[in-house]
Amino acid sequence: MTPVRPRVIVRADASVATGAGHVMRCLTLARALRSRAFEVSFVSRGHEGNLNHIVSQAGFFVHELGPSAPNDEAEEVARTVGRPFEVLVVDHYALGAPFTRPFIERGVKVLVIDDLANRVHACHWLLDQNLVEGFERRYDGLVPPQASQMLGPRFALLREEFASQRVVRGGPVAKLLLSFGGTDPQDVTTRTIDALRTFVWAPWEADVVIGETNPHRAAVEDLCRLDARLRLHVQTSRMAALMGEADLMVGAGGSTHWERCALGLPAVVVSLAENQRPTTAYLASLGACVDLGDAATVTTERIAREVMALLGDRSRLAELALAAARLVPKEGGVSRVVEEISSKVCG
Repeated sequence: MTPVRPRVIVRADASVATGAGHVMRCLTLARALRSRAFEVSFVSRGHEGNLNHIVSQAGFFVHELGPSAPNDEAEEVARTVGRPFEVLVVDHYALGAPFTRPFIERGVKVLVIDDLANRVHACHWLLDQNLVEGFERRYDGLVPPQASQMLGPRFALLREEFASQRVVRGGPVAKLLLSFGGTDPQDVTTRTIDALRTFVWAPWEADVVIGETNPHRAAVEDLCRLDARLRLHVQTSRMAALMGEADLMVGAGGSTHWERCALGLPAVVVSLAENQRPTTAYLASLGACVDLGDAATVTTERIAREVMALLGDRSRLAELALAAARLVPKEGGVSRVVEEISSKVCG
């Protein structure tokens, strides 16, 4: 008889407003769970800029919800999924204990992925891969005492290619990587390109990465078409390789922090959202990145000044790389997370 595969439902959304990070890191976890014989599907709303087609292309079924949430989201999800399931993964800032508690009462094991520590959770596991001051205690009183807390970048949900990527650096031409998440609604990408184009004293080239739902895509495409030093990548599957080849990254915070740290890539970081600020500031205090502050206020001139200073200081780049590499195990933490789930679900 074929053994029954434990069924996992992932509740996560992507949109122009909230970005792609929640869905992309859940995809990493979903692939790892699938490799351990779990059956995984997603429940996601059809927001503008959703990534439901990307999830489907990765081989996971998507139960698509309407763009507006009802009063009882737990009932909506249960009705939409239909069949029973053993594990619920929730990566969503608008959902807390009122959403997950009904599933726990039905015997479902719940993993919550969070970054904010700003609401009460009913769960069996809490995963927050971020590093902020006092991170070991930030969920005290917000999760049940018996819940397992997986905290810090040793649990970072890194895709396999980041663990296996060989880093190649040190060439005569400064290679930069520009990446501000899947949507970059504040268009920091074009500000950074404008900053780079002011450099006349040294050769450089840059890989520019954007998501396919970036609302400024046409303008970025035009800029890259007009300058041979710029190579555009839309919804690339080669992010690990591009990081491995770069001397310096100019980009956003969020999950990208842990990908670049695993590869020892120095970075100049702009926070695109409130939840990115504490981790970026803390990493900067540890010497693991340069913090340029918020996307709403950072100027082209500030970006140019900081990047120019770093490109002219190889020893400073090396210090940033070393400090970043110390923070994240090269293999990442997804296997630890999967093992924790398997031990309680599969016995």
